[in-house]
Amino acid sequence: MAQKPLYAVRVTDLERALGFYQLLGFRVAWQDRDRGVAEIQPPAGSPLLLARREVADLTPWMHDVFEELEQGRRLYLEAPGGDLDAYWEVLAGRGLEVAPPVTTPHGEKLLTVHDPDGNHLEFWQAPRWTDEELLAIYGSAAERLREALAGLRDEHLDLARAPGKWTIRQIVHHIADSDASTLFRILMMLAEPGRAYQSNPYDQDVWVTNLDHAHRSIDTSVNLIGAIRAHVTALIRHLPHGLDHRVIPSLGAPRTVRELVRMLASHALGHIDQIWETRRVHGV
Repeated sequence: MAQKPLYAVRVTDLERALGFYQLLGFRVAWQDRDRGVAEIQPPAGSPLLLARREVADLTPWMHDVFEELEQGRRLYLEAPGGDLDAYWEVLAGRGLEVAPPVTTPHGEKLLTVHDPDGNHLEFWQAPRWTDEELLAIYGSAAERLREALAGLRDEHLDLARAPGKWTIRQIVHHIADSDASTLFRILMMLAEPGRAYQSNPYDQDVWVTNLDHAHRSIDTSVNLIGAIRAHVTALIRHLPHGLDHRVIPSLGAPRTVRELVRMLASHALGHIDQIWETRRVHGV
Protein backbone atom coordinates (compact mmCIF):
# COMPACT_ATOMS: atom_id res chain seq x y z
CA MET A 1 0.00 0.00 0.00
CA ALA A 2 1.33 3.42 -0.97
CA GLN A 3 2.36 5.69 1.87
CA LYS A 4 -0.01 8.57 2.54
CA PRO A 5 1.40 12.04 3.30
CA LEU A 6 2.21 13.08 6.84
CA TYR A 7 2.32 16.80 5.98
CA ALA A 8 -0.09 19.06 4.10
CA VAL A 9 0.93 22.38 2.54
CA ARG A 10 -1.76 24.98 1.89
CA VAL A 11 -1.61 26.99 -1.35
CA THR A 12 -3.80 29.57 -3.08
CA ASP A 13 -3.16 28.51 -6.69
CA LEU A 14 -2.64 24.77 -7.12
CA GLU A 15 -1.29 24.95 -10.68
CA ARG A 16 1.21 27.66 -9.77
CA ALA A 17 2.34 25.66 -6.74
CA LEU A 18 2.75 22.47 -8.78
CA GLY A 19 4.90 24.31 -11.31
CA PHE A 20 7.12 25.68 -8.56
CA TYR A 21 7.57 22.36 -6.77
CA GLN A 22 8.40 20.64 -10.05
CA LEU A 23 11.19 23.19 -10.51
CA LEU A 24 12.46 22.04 -7.10
CA GLY A 25 12.58 18.49 -8.46
CA PHE A 26 9.37 17.21 -6.88
CA ARG A 27 7.37 14.66 -8.83
CA VAL A 28 3.58 14.93 -9.12
CA ALA A 29 2.18 11.58 -7.99
CA TRP A 30 -1.44 12.57 -8.73
CA GLN A 31 -3.67 15.61 -8.75
CA ASP A 32 -7.38 16.34 -8.53
CA ARG A 33 -8.00 19.79 -9.97
CA ASP A 34 -11.70 19.72 -9.12
CA ARG A 35 -11.05 19.07 -5.44
CA GLY A 36 -7.98 21.30 -5.33
CA VAL A 37 -5.47 18.75 -4.04
CA ALA A 38 -2.34 17.03 -5.32
CA GLU A 39 0.25 14.67 -3.89
CA ILE A 40 3.89 15.43 -4.63
CA GLN A 41 7.00 13.36 -4.03
CA PRO A 42 10.16 15.27 -3.02
CA PRO A 43 13.55 14.24 -4.45
CA ALA A 44 14.23 12.53 -1.09
CA GLY A 45 11.86 11.61 1.70
CA SER A 46 8.13 11.11 2.15
CA PRO A 47 5.26 12.52 0.02
CA LEU A 48 3.47 15.80 0.74
CA LEU A 49 -0.06 16.96 -0.01
CA LEU A 50 -0.69 20.33 -1.64
CA ALA A 51 -4.19 21.65 -0.96
CA ARG A 52 -5.97 24.86 -1.79
CA ARG A 53 -6.83 26.88 1.29
CA GLU A 54 -10.57 26.43 0.86
CA VAL A 55 -10.38 22.62 1.06
CA ALA A 56 -11.87 21.94 4.48
CA ASP A 57 -11.28 18.24 5.09
CA LEU A 58 -7.92 16.71 4.15
CA THR A 59 -8.36 13.38 5.91
CA PRO A 60 -9.27 11.35 2.77
CA TRP A 61 -5.77 11.88 1.39
CA MET A 62 -3.65 11.97 4.54
CA HIS A 63 -2.13 9.49 6.96
CA ASP A 64 -4.10 8.92 10.17
CA VAL A 65 -1.65 11.25 11.95
CA PHE A 66 -0.79 14.33 9.92
CA GLU A 67 0.09 17.98 10.30
CA GLU A 68 -0.63 21.06 8.26
CA LEU A 69 2.32 23.36 7.68
CA GLU A 70 1.43 26.63 9.39
CA GLN A 71 2.76 29.97 8.24
CA GLY A 72 6.15 30.65 9.77
CA ARG A 73 6.84 27.01 10.59
CA ARG A 74 9.64 25.20 8.81
CA LEU A 75 9.17 21.92 7.01
CA TYR A 76 12.46 20.01 7.04
CA LEU A 77 13.31 17.96 3.96
CA GLU A 78 16.28 15.74 3.22
CA ALA A 79 19.08 17.00 1.00
CA PRO A 80 18.52 15.57 -2.51
CA GLY A 81 21.39 13.25 -3.26
CA GLY A 82 22.89 14.14 0.13
CA ASP A 83 24.60 17.21 -1.38
CA LEU A 84 22.97 20.63 -0.89
CA ASP A 85 25.66 22.50 -2.78
CA ALA A 86 25.01 20.43 -5.91
CA TYR A 87 21.25 20.78 -5.44
CA TRP A 88 21.55 24.56 -5.12
CA GLU A 89 23.49 24.69 -8.38
CA VAL A 90 20.69 22.75 -10.08
CA LEU A 91 18.09 25.18 -8.74
CA ALA A 92 20.16 28.19 -9.80
CA GLY A 93 20.47 26.66 -13.27
CA ARG A 94 16.68 26.49 -13.45
CA GLY A 95 16.43 30.20 -12.74
CA LEU A 96 15.31 30.00 -9.11
CA GLU A 97 16.62 32.80 -6.91
CA VAL A 98 17.65 30.91 -3.80
CA ALA A 99 20.47 31.85 -1.41
CA PRO A 100 23.30 29.29 -1.23
CA PRO A 101 23.31 26.73 1.60
CA VAL A 102 24.62 27.86 4.98
CA THR A 103 26.68 25.74 7.35
CA THR A 104 25.70 25.81 11.02
CA PRO A 105 28.23 25.82 13.87
CA HIS A 106 27.46 22.11 14.33
CA GLY A 107 28.34 21.20 10.75
CA GLU A 108 24.88 20.85 9.26
CA LYS A 109 24.01 22.50 5.97
CA LEU A 110 20.66 24.23 5.43
CA LEU A 111 19.08 25.49 2.23
CA THR A 112 16.05 27.73 2.72
CA VAL A 113 13.33 27.92 0.09
CA HIS A 114 10.00 29.76 0.23
CA ASP A 115 7.24 28.71 -2.13
CA PRO A 116 4.95 31.28 -3.84
CA ASP A 117 2.59 31.16 -0.84
CA GLY A 118 5.36 31.82 1.68
CA ASN A 119 5.61 28.27 3.00
CA HIS A 120 9.06 27.72 4.51
CA LEU A 121 10.97 24.68 3.25
CA GLU A 122 14.30 23.84 4.88
CA PHE A 123 16.46 21.29 3.07
CA TRP A 124 18.83 19.64 5.54
CA GLN A 125 22.20 17.95 5.02
CA ALA A 126 23.61 15.94 7.89
CA PRO A 127 26.96 16.88 9.45
CA ARG A 128 30.01 14.93 8.27
CA TRP A 129 30.83 13.53 11.70
CA THR A 130 32.99 10.48 12.25
CA ASP A 131 31.32 7.68 14.20
CA GLU A 132 33.29 8.63 17.31
CA GLU A 133 32.29 12.29 16.95
CA LEU A 134 28.69 11.24 16.42
CA LEU A 135 28.53 9.19 19.60
CA ALA A 136 30.25 11.90 21.62
CA ILE A 137 27.87 14.63 20.40
CA TYR A 138 24.76 12.46 20.69
CA GLY A 139 25.71 11.34 24.19
CA SER A 140 26.48 14.86 25.42
CA ALA A 141 22.96 16.26 24.94
CA ALA A 142 21.95 16.17 28.61
CA GLU A 143 25.20 17.86 29.67
CA ARG A 144 24.78 20.55 26.98
CA LEU A 145 21.17 21.00 28.03
CA ARG A 146 22.11 21.45 31.70
CA GLU A 147 24.69 24.06 30.67
CA ALA A 148 22.02 25.95 28.71
CA LEU A 149 19.66 25.82 31.70
CA ALA A 150 22.22 26.74 34.36
CA GLY A 151 21.27 29.75 36.47
CA LEU A 152 17.67 29.95 35.25
CA ARG A 153 14.87 30.34 37.76
CA ASP A 154 11.64 28.40 37.30
CA GLU A 155 9.82 31.43 35.89
CA HIS A 156 12.52 31.80 33.22
CA LEU A 157 11.55 28.39 31.84
CA ASP A 158 8.27 29.92 30.67
CA LEU A 159 10.01 32.39 28.34
CA ALA A 160 9.90 31.95 24.56
CA ARG A 161 12.25 33.42 21.98
CA ALA A 162 9.32 34.92 20.03
CA PRO A 163 5.51 34.99 20.19
CA GLY A 164 4.02 31.66 19.19
CA LYS A 165 7.24 29.72 19.81
CA TRP A 166 7.69 27.06 22.43
CA THR A 167 8.94 28.05 25.87
CA ILE A 168 12.19 26.73 27.27
CA ARG A 169 10.16 24.32 29.41
CA GLN A 170 8.28 22.99 26.38
CA ILE A 171 11.50 22.58 24.38
CA VAL A 172 13.06 20.41 27.10
CA HIS A 173 10.02 18.15 27.28
CA HIS A 174 9.90 17.91 23.47
CA ILE A 175 13.50 16.69 23.28
CA ALA A 176 12.59 14.01 25.81
CA ASP A 177 9.51 13.06 23.77
CA SER A 178 11.63 12.67 20.65
CA ASP A 179 14.24 10.53 22.37
CA ALA A 180 11.65 8.34 24.10
CA SER A 181 9.52 7.82 20.99
CA THR A 182 12.50 6.68 18.89
CA LEU A 183 14.15 4.45 21.51
CA PHE A 184 12.17 1.32 20.62
CA ARG A 185 13.03 1.68 16.93
CA ILE A 186 16.74 1.96 17.71
CA LEU A 187 16.58 -1.13 19.93
CA MET A 188 14.72 -3.02 17.21
CA MET A 189 17.34 -2.00 14.64
CA LEU A 190 20.18 -3.17 16.84
CA ALA A 191 18.55 -6.43 17.91
CA GLU A 192 16.54 -7.48 14.84
CA PRO A 193 17.94 -5.79 11.73
CA GLY A 194 16.03 -6.29 8.51
CA ARG A 195 12.63 -7.01 9.99
CA ALA A 196 9.46 -5.09 9.17
CA TYR A 197 8.74 -2.22 11.55
CA GLN A 198 5.34 -0.59 12.03
CA SER A 199 5.96 3.14 12.21
CA ASN A 200 3.71 5.11 14.53
CA PRO A 201 4.29 8.85 14.10
CA TYR A 202 3.14 11.31 16.72
CA ASP A 203 1.93 14.90 16.51
CA GLN A 204 4.45 16.90 18.51
CA ASP A 205 2.07 19.78 19.17
CA VAL A 206 -0.63 17.42 20.47
CA TRP A 207 1.91 15.91 22.87
CA VAL A 208 3.02 19.36 24.01
CA THR A 209 -0.60 20.21 24.80
CA ASN A 210 -1.95 16.92 26.15
CA LEU A 211 1.13 16.11 28.25
CA ASP A 212 0.92 19.65 29.67
CA HIS A 213 4.51 20.53 28.82
CA ALA A 214 3.82 24.17 29.71
CA HIS A 215 3.39 23.47 33.41
CA ARG A 216 5.50 20.45 34.38
CA SER A 217 8.89 20.30 36.04
CA ILE A 218 11.70 19.61 33.57
CA ASP A 219 13.86 17.58 35.98
CA THR A 220 12.63 14.14 34.96
CA SER A 221 12.80 15.01 31.25
CA VAL A 222 16.43 16.13 31.51
CA ASN A 223 17.27 12.93 33.39
CA LEU A 224 15.39 10.83 30.82
CA ILE A 225 17.33 12.39 27.95
CA GLY A 226 20.58 11.58 29.70
CA ALA A 227 19.56 8.02 30.55
CA ILE A 228 18.31 7.14 27.06
CA ARG A 229 21.35 8.54 25.34
CA ALA A 230 23.78 6.89 27.75
CA HIS A 231 22.01 3.56 27.21
CA VAL A 232 22.01 3.84 23.41
CA THR A 233 25.63 5.02 23.32
CA ALA A 234 26.73 2.09 25.49
CA LEU A 235 24.86 -0.38 23.27
CA ILE A 236 26.41 0.99 20.11
CA ARG A 237 29.89 0.94 21.59
CA HIS A 238 29.30 -2.69 22.56
CA LEU A 239 27.85 -3.51 19.12
CA PRO A 240 29.72 -1.17 16.76
CA HIS A 241 28.57 -3.10 13.69
CA GLY A 242 25.04 -2.13 14.72
CA LEU A 243 25.49 1.39 13.33
CA ASP A 244 24.78 -0.06 9.89
CA HIS A 245 21.67 -1.97 10.98
CA ARG A 246 18.24 -0.93 9.78
CA VAL A 247 14.64 -2.10 9.80
CA ILE A 248 12.03 -1.80 7.04
CA PRO A 249 9.59 0.87 8.26
CA SER A 250 6.00 1.16 7.14
CA LEU A 251 6.52 4.90 6.69
CA GLY A 252 9.48 6.60 5.04
CA ALA A 253 12.73 5.24 3.71
CA PRO A 254 14.80 2.78 5.76
CA ARG A 255 17.47 4.49 7.87
CA THR A 256 20.51 3.01 9.55
CA VAL A 257 21.12 3.39 13.27
CA ARG A 258 23.88 5.82 12.32
CA GLU A 259 21.48 8.00 10.32
CA LEU A 260 18.80 8.02 13.00
CA VAL A 261 21.24 8.79 15.82
CA ARG A 262 22.73 11.58 13.70
CA MET A 263 19.27 13.10 13.25
CA LEU A 264 18.61 12.89 17.00
CA ALA A 265 21.97 14.47 17.77
CA SER A 266 21.28 17.37 15.41
CA HIS A 267 17.71 17.68 16.71
CA ALA A 268 18.85 18.22 20.29
CA LEU A 269 21.62 20.63 19.28
CA GLY A 270 19.13 22.76 17.35
CA HIS A 271 16.72 22.98 20.26
CA ILE A 272 19.49 23.72 22.75
CA ASP A 273 20.53 26.60 20.48
CA GLN A 274 16.94 27.84 20.74
CA ILE A 275 17.24 27.86 24.53
CA TRP A 276 20.39 29.96 24.31
CA GLU A 277 18.62 32.26 21.84
CA THR A 278 15.72 32.66 24.29
CA ARG A 279 18.15 33.60 27.04
CA ARG A 280 19.76 36.24 24.80
CA VAL A 281 16.41 37.69 23.79
CA HIS A 282 15.33 38.11 27.41
CA GLY A 283 18.73 38.82 28.94
CA VAL A 284 18.63 35.96 31.44
